[in-house]
Amino acid sequence: MLDRLTVLTQLAEQLSLARLEVAAMAKEYKRACERVKDLEENEIPEVMHECNLENFKTRSGLQIVLGERVIASLPPETKADALAWLEDNGHGALIKSNIVIPFDKGKVDAANEMIDDLQNQGVTALKERKVEPATLSAWADEQREKGGVIPEELIKVYVKKTVKLS
Repeated sequence: MLDRLTVLTQLAEQLSLARLEVAAMAKEYKRACERVKDLEENEIPEVMHECNLENFKTRSGLQIVLGERVIASLPPETKADALAWLEDNGHGALIKSNIVIPFDKGKVDAANEMIDDLQNQGVTALKERKVEPATLSAWADEQREKGGVIPEELIKVYVKKTVKLS
């Protein structure tokens, strides 16, 4: 039994060290990701802009292409107005509607019955409307390209500089 307790102690020590190693690696990974982001979004685009370049091939053969990525979002404080604006201006197809009805655990049959006959059951449901972030971003990019209107007081749009390296 004493030998097994020694083994147990050693395993606990190994686990403790492994957790410390994971934490250190996670910190290093985060730092490396931040460096990649800074190079892609700031340093390389700034130098390319200063040199008036859209693309560049290094002596070692790396191809650098400067681009943009449009990111759009609906801030909570303007979401309802933004959804109304999208509908009123012919972009209602972007909006998803979800109906949420909470049921207690084990009430699968009741939930299925409710889906079949919602109105007759007299259930008050929460209707959620949203535009998926990728859909909104693609739409905003399209609007920018064709000179369309984006109410920036309602829809937050950020144009992120990107770098493709191959």
